[in-house]
Amino acid sequence: MKLACRCLFAIGSFGVSILSSALINTPARAIPEAQVIAKLQNVPVYVITDDKGTLVETRLNTPGQNSTTQFSTGVFLSDRDAQTFIDKNLKAQQPDLVKLVKVTSVSLGEIYRRQQENKNKPEELKYVYVPTAQQSASALTILNRSGQKVTQIDSSPVFIATIKSKSGQDQYLTFRRDNREIVPIFFSETTLRSTVSKVYPNLVSKSNIRVMELNELLGYMTDKNDPIINNFEFNPSMNGR
Repeated sequence: MKLACRCLFAIGSFGVSILSSALINTPARAIPEAQVIAKLQNVPVYVITDDKGTLVETRLNTPGQNSTTQFSTGVFLSDRDAQTFIDKNLKAQQPDLVKLVKVTSVSLGEIYRRQQENKNKPEELKYVYVPTAQQSASALTILNRSGQKVTQIDSSPVFIATIKSKSGQDQYLTFRRDNREIVPIFFSETTLRSTVSKVYPNLVSKSNIRVMELNELLGYMTDKNDPIINNFEFNPSMNGR
Protein backbone atom coordinates (compact mmCIF):
# COMPACT_ATOMS: atom_id res chain seq x y z
CA MET A 1 0.00 0.00 0.00
CA LYS A 2 1.55 3.30 -1.08
CA LEU A 3 -0.11 6.28 0.55
CA ALA A 4 0.53 9.97 0.05
CA CYS A 5 1.95 10.49 3.51
CA ARG A 6 3.84 13.69 2.76
CA CYS A 7 0.74 15.63 1.89
CA LEU A 8 -0.94 14.32 5.02
CA PHE A 9 1.83 15.59 7.25
CA ALA A 10 1.96 18.86 5.38
CA ILE A 11 -1.60 19.62 6.42
CA GLY A 12 -0.90 20.55 9.99
CA SER A 13 2.55 21.44 11.25
CA PHE A 14 0.97 24.45 12.94
CA GLY A 15 -2.39 25.01 11.29
CA VAL A 16 -4.65 23.06 13.58
CA SER A 17 -8.27 24.03 13.91
CA ILE A 18 -8.35 24.61 17.66
CA LEU A 19 -4.64 24.72 18.42
CA SER A 20 -3.58 27.27 21.02
CA SER A 21 -1.26 30.15 20.11
CA ALA A 22 1.22 29.03 22.76
CA LEU A 23 1.78 25.78 20.92
CA ILE A 24 2.26 27.54 17.62
CA ASN A 25 5.33 29.28 19.06
CA THR A 26 6.90 25.99 20.19
CA PRO A 27 10.37 25.62 18.57
CA ALA A 28 10.72 22.71 16.14
CA ARG A 29 12.72 19.75 17.44
CA ALA A 30 12.73 16.03 16.88
CA ILE A 31 10.66 14.09 19.38
CA PRO A 32 12.86 11.73 21.46
CA GLU A 33 12.54 8.05 20.66
CA ALA A 34 11.60 7.34 24.28
CA GLN A 35 8.66 9.72 23.95
CA VAL A 36 7.46 7.94 20.82
CA ILE A 37 7.62 4.63 22.67
CA ALA A 38 5.69 6.09 25.61
CA LYS A 39 2.91 7.22 23.27
CA LEU A 40 2.57 3.63 22.00
CA GLN A 41 2.59 1.81 25.33
CA ASN A 42 -1.20 1.69 25.71
CA VAL A 43 -1.78 0.14 22.28
CA PRO A 44 -1.99 -3.69 22.43
CA VAL A 45 -0.78 -5.73 19.47
CA TYR A 46 -0.37 -9.47 18.98
CA VAL A 47 2.64 -11.46 17.85
CA ILE A 48 3.42 -15.13 17.41
CA THR A 49 6.07 -16.52 19.76
CA ASP A 50 7.54 -19.95 20.46
CA ASP A 51 7.46 -21.76 23.80
CA LYS A 52 10.41 -19.64 24.99
CA GLY A 53 8.76 -16.34 24.14
CA THR A 54 10.90 -15.69 21.06
CA LEU A 55 9.27 -14.09 18.04
CA VAL A 56 8.61 -16.49 15.19
CA GLU A 57 10.43 -15.29 12.08
CA THR A 58 9.93 -15.94 8.38
CA ARG A 59 12.82 -15.87 5.91
CA LEU A 60 12.29 -13.78 2.78
CA ASN A 61 14.88 -14.38 0.04
CA THR A 62 15.28 -11.65 -2.59
CA PRO A 63 16.21 -12.93 -6.07
CA GLY A 64 19.08 -11.65 -8.21
CA GLN A 65 22.85 -11.55 -8.24
CA ASN A 66 23.01 -9.70 -4.94
CA SER A 67 20.35 -11.81 -3.30
CA THR A 68 19.79 -11.27 0.41
CA THR A 69 17.81 -12.94 3.12
CA GLN A 70 15.43 -10.79 5.14
CA PHE A 71 13.64 -11.85 8.28
CA SER A 72 10.09 -10.76 9.02
CA THR A 73 7.47 -11.27 11.71
CA GLY A 74 3.79 -10.35 11.75
CA VAL A 75 2.40 -7.78 14.18
CA PHE A 76 -1.36 -8.21 14.33
CA LEU A 77 -4.00 -5.74 15.48
CA SER A 78 -6.33 -8.65 16.22
CA ASP A 79 -5.57 -11.74 18.29
CA ARG A 80 -8.01 -13.73 16.16
CA ASP A 81 -6.07 -12.81 13.02
CA ALA A 82 -2.86 -13.96 14.69
CA GLN A 83 -4.43 -17.28 15.67
CA THR A 84 -5.84 -17.71 12.16
CA PHE A 85 -2.35 -17.22 10.76
CA ILE A 86 -1.11 -20.03 12.99
CA ASP A 87 -3.98 -22.34 12.07
CA LYS A 88 -3.91 -21.76 8.33
CA ASN A 89 -0.41 -20.65 7.35
CA LEU A 90 1.98 -22.14 9.87
CA LYS A 91 0.06 -25.38 10.10
CA ALA A 92 0.44 -25.90 6.36
CA GLN A 93 4.04 -24.72 6.07
CA GLN A 94 5.58 -25.81 9.38
CA PRO A 95 3.23 -28.32 11.09
CA ASP A 96 5.80 -29.27 13.73
CA LEU A 97 6.17 -25.64 14.77
CA VAL A 98 2.44 -25.16 15.41
CA LYS A 99 2.66 -27.20 18.61
CA LEU A 100 5.26 -24.82 20.02
CA VAL A 101 3.83 -21.41 19.16
CA LYS A 102 1.18 -19.19 20.66
CA VAL A 103 -0.33 -15.72 20.32
CA THR A 104 1.27 -13.24 22.70
CA SER A 105 0.01 -9.76 23.55
CA VAL A 106 2.60 -6.98 23.74
CA SER A 107 2.48 -3.20 23.54
CA LEU A 108 3.11 -1.40 20.29
CA GLY A 109 5.72 0.57 22.20
CA GLU A 110 7.73 -2.60 22.86
CA ILE A 111 7.53 -3.63 19.22
CA TYR A 112 8.71 -0.20 18.10
CA ARG A 113 11.58 -0.26 20.60
CA ARG A 114 12.78 -3.58 19.18
CA GLN A 115 12.31 -2.29 15.66
CA GLN A 116 14.55 0.71 16.36
CA GLU A 117 17.20 -1.42 18.09
CA ASN A 118 17.59 -3.62 15.01
CA LYS A 119 17.35 -0.84 12.45
CA ASN A 120 19.91 -1.06 9.63
CA LYS A 121 21.56 -4.18 11.06
CA PRO A 122 22.70 -6.89 8.56
CA GLU A 123 19.92 -9.26 9.62
CA GLU A 124 17.35 -6.62 10.45
CA LEU A 125 13.98 -8.08 11.39
CA LYS A 126 11.13 -6.56 9.41
CA TYR A 127 7.94 -6.01 11.39
CA VAL A 128 4.88 -6.38 9.19
CA TYR A 129 1.84 -4.62 10.67
CA VAL A 130 -1.05 -6.81 9.55
CA PRO A 131 -4.35 -4.95 9.09
CA THR A 132 -7.69 -6.41 10.09
CA ALA A 133 -10.34 -7.00 7.44
CA GLN A 134 -12.31 -4.03 8.76
CA GLN A 135 -9.28 -1.74 8.64
CA SER A 136 -8.51 -2.78 5.08
CA ALA A 137 -12.09 -2.27 3.90
CA SER A 138 -12.34 1.16 5.53
CA ALA A 139 -8.98 2.32 4.20
CA LEU A 140 -9.74 1.15 0.65
CA THR A 141 -13.08 2.95 0.64
CA ILE A 142 -11.60 6.22 1.91
CA LEU A 143 -8.58 6.14 -0.42
CA ASN A 144 -10.53 5.29 -3.54
CA ARG A 145 -13.14 7.90 -2.71
CA SER A 146 -10.35 10.49 -2.54
CA GLY A 147 -9.17 9.56 -6.03
CA GLN A 148 -6.27 7.25 -5.16
CA LYS A 149 -6.29 3.98 -7.09
CA VAL A 150 -5.56 1.42 -4.38
CA THR A 151 -6.62 -2.21 -4.69
CA GLN A 152 -4.97 -3.81 -1.68
CA ILE A 153 -3.96 -2.83 1.85
CA ASP A 154 -0.79 -4.64 2.89
CA SER A 155 0.12 -2.70 6.03
CA SER A 156 -2.02 -1.60 8.94
CA PRO A 157 -3.54 1.84 8.36
CA VAL A 158 -4.40 4.52 10.88
CA PHE A 159 -7.16 7.11 10.59
CA ILE A 160 -6.97 10.83 11.42
CA ALA A 161 -9.76 13.41 11.40
CA THR A 162 -9.20 16.60 9.41
CA ILE A 163 -11.18 19.70 8.62
CA LYS A 164 -10.92 22.53 6.11
CA SER A 165 -9.52 25.83 7.32
CA LYS A 166 -11.00 29.17 6.27
CA SER A 167 -8.44 29.26 3.45
CA GLY A 168 -9.53 25.82 2.26
CA GLN A 169 -6.52 23.86 3.50
CA ASP A 170 -6.78 20.54 5.32
CA GLN A 171 -5.87 20.73 9.01
CA TYR A 172 -5.90 18.28 11.87
CA LEU A 173 -9.09 18.28 13.91
CA THR A 174 -7.84 18.51 17.47
CA PHE A 175 -9.47 17.52 20.74
CA ARG A 176 -8.93 18.94 24.20
CA ARG A 177 -7.98 16.65 27.08
CA ASP A 178 -6.46 17.51 30.46
CA ASN A 179 -5.99 21.12 29.40
CA ARG A 180 -3.99 20.23 26.29
CA GLU A 181 -4.75 19.88 22.62
CA ILE A 182 -4.34 16.41 21.13
CA VAL A 183 -4.45 14.92 17.66
CA PRO A 184 -5.96 11.46 18.16
CA ILE A 185 -4.69 8.65 15.95
CA PHE A 186 -7.34 5.96 15.45
CA PHE A 187 -7.04 2.34 14.35
CA SER A 188 -10.73 2.20 13.47
CA GLU A 189 -12.74 4.46 11.17
CA THR A 190 -15.87 3.61 13.15
CA THR A 191 -14.35 4.78 16.43
CA LEU A 192 -13.09 7.97 14.80
CA ARG A 193 -16.52 8.85 13.43
CA SER A 194 -18.16 8.06 16.75
CA THR A 195 -15.69 10.26 18.63
CA VAL A 196 -16.13 13.22 16.29
CA SER A 197 -19.92 12.96 16.50
CA LYS A 198 -19.77 13.02 20.31
CA VAL A 199 -17.22 15.81 20.71
CA TYR A 200 -18.04 17.99 17.69
CA PRO A 201 -21.54 17.07 16.48
CA ASN A 202 -21.73 20.30 14.50
CA LEU A 203 -18.57 19.37 12.55
CA VAL A 204 -19.54 15.85 11.49
CA SER A 205 -20.57 16.89 8.00
CA LYS A 206 -17.53 19.16 7.61
CA SER A 207 -14.83 16.79 8.82
CA ASN A 208 -12.89 14.32 6.69
CA ILE A 209 -10.81 11.23 7.35
CA ARG A 210 -7.23 10.77 6.16
CA VAL A 211 -5.46 7.43 6.00
CA MET A 212 -1.76 6.62 6.32
CA GLU A 213 0.41 3.61 7.02
CA LEU A 214 1.20 3.00 10.68
CA ASN A 215 4.82 2.18 9.95
CA GLU A 216 5.38 5.38 7.98
CA LEU A 217 3.71 7.44 10.70
CA LEU A 218 6.05 5.93 13.31
CA GLY A 219 9.08 6.70 11.16
CA TYR A 220 7.91 10.28 10.70
CA MET A 221 7.52 10.76 14.44
CA THR A 222 11.12 9.74 15.08
CA ASP A 223 12.82 11.42 12.13
CA LYS A 224 11.06 14.74 11.59
CA ASN A 225 11.19 18.07 13.42
CA ASP A 226 7.47 18.72 13.65
CA PRO A 227 6.03 20.18 16.90
CA ILE A 228 2.57 18.74 16.20
CA ILE A 229 3.98 15.25 16.85
CA ASN A 230 3.98 16.09 20.56
CA ASN A 231 0.19 16.27 20.34
CA PHE A 232 -0.30 12.88 18.69
CA GLU A 233 -2.21 10.47 20.90
CA PHE A 234 -2.84 6.86 19.87
CA ASN A 235 -6.32 5.61 20.55
CA PRO A 236 -6.30 1.80 21.04
CA SER A 237 -9.80 1.52 19.64
CA MET A 238 -9.33 -1.93 18.15
CA ASN A 239 -11.15 -4.52 20.20
CA GLY A 240 -8.38 -7.07 19.84
CA ARG A 241 -10.77 -9.55 18.27
